[in-house]
Amino acid sequence: MASFVAIFLLCSFFAAQLCNATDTITRNNLLRDGETLVSSGGNYALGFFSPGNSKQRYVGIWYNKVQEQTVVWVANRDNPVQNSSLGILKISERGNLAIYNASSTNPVWSTNASLPGSKYIKPTLIYMLLDTGNLVLCDEDNMADFLWQSFDYPTDTHLPGMNLKLGTSPSLRSWKSPDDPSTGDFSFEIFIKKGSQKIWRSGKWDGQGWNGDGSKGDGFLKLENMKRPDTSNARVDMSLGIKECEIQCRNNCSCTAYSSAYVDGSGCIAWFRDLNDVRDFPEWGQDLFVRVDVIELGTNEESSAMFELPFFDLDSMIIATENFSPANRLGTGGFGSVYKAWELWKDGKPLELVDPSMGTSFPEREVAKFIQVGILSVQEDANDRPTMSSIISMLGNEATMPSPKQPGFVLTSNVKYQNLSATRTGSGSVNEMSTTVVEGR
Repeated sequence: MASFVAIFLLCSFFAAQLCNATDTITRNNLLRDGETLVSSGGNYALGFFSPGNSKQRYVGIWYNKVQEQTVVWVANRDNPVQNSSLGILKISERGNLAIYNASSTNPVWSTNASLPGSKYIKPTLIYMLLDTGNLVLCDEDNMADFLWQSFDYPTDTHLPGMNLKLGTSPSLRSWKSPDDPSTGDFSFEIFIKKGSQKIWRSGKWDGQGWNGDGSKGDGFLKLENMKRPDTSNARVDMSLGIKECEIQCRNNCSCTAYSSAYVDGSGCIAWFRDLNDVRDFPEWGQDLFVRVDVIELGTNEESSAMFELPFFDLDSMIIATENFSPANRLGTGGFGSVYKAWELWKDGKPLELVDPSMGTSFPEREVAKFIQVGILSVQEDANDRPTMSSIISMLGNEATMPSPKQPGFVLTSNVKYQNLSATRTGSGSVNEMSTTVVEGR
């Protein structure tokens, strides 16, 4: 009977030790390929795995209670163990958790915990898999102080309690494929990128949603004497001046435009979503600042300075136009005749407009660009004519410009427009008509 009790107690002791060790790696035990750690509540497991059809071996954490293995963290995503069943996970001499191929003394992967000399030699250092999915390094004498944790090094999955520190590294990075967990093309920071191309920005959480962050890729175009857009999707803050209003709008990419509430610059109105019912208001309008792409501002990503149009002195203009000869005229305004520039453009010979006396002292590509912009500016349909901001962008950048259509020609000349009021001599009446201009609210 006594021997039975002794054996029972001995077995219970070892069973307790085994239970206590299932979520922990210590200096005295290691984890081999084929073995797993399981968190105390059974939510997560850690061990070696091969994703999909791959034969490479990785150490990862996955949901333990989900039938289909769903990996949420990979330690050695870019450095797999090549030889299956020979991987080992253990604490190194300096206290870091490391993955080894059994045939090598050099680790395939290791944590980067910075431990003072007195700590890394302590026998009480342990790595524990918590029921949150967090793998932590701590001292058994002070379990609340994490010296390293996997939550600081996420892979492609965000778990509750994980602080992503948006906009900084590390961030969430996709797998390359279901068979390859190595670092993929897509990342989640404040934006999602494919390679170096930004394709979506999240911004900051404001308690209700991601409100977006501004970037170097956009700015505000000042439109003077404008009727303010419909304010149904606008926010008003009378405590802000125009400068503070700009800062608030610039820091939120969902903000499409801003303006002061009053002409004296006090108050702030910021618009979100589309701008409706916007028009010139010469007499009573206010300045409206509209968010546009950097190209629309005539700037580039490295500089916020506006691009400067080239200036030509009068002597050069006189020489180039043969003293402003009508033979070299491109047009006389929106209703003028434009004929020479178009015929030469259509024949692929626009540079014949340049005076021969200029020789080769002009940039052909730039001159051709100016001629193309000139033709675009006198298109028959007003919708085909570029705005002033677009013209600045065209002249200051290498972006592809639209091909002009045939301009509107006015074939009659020197037409004198008379007063169109209807009058009659003798008896009768004058038919006076009035025109009503319909304005939006």
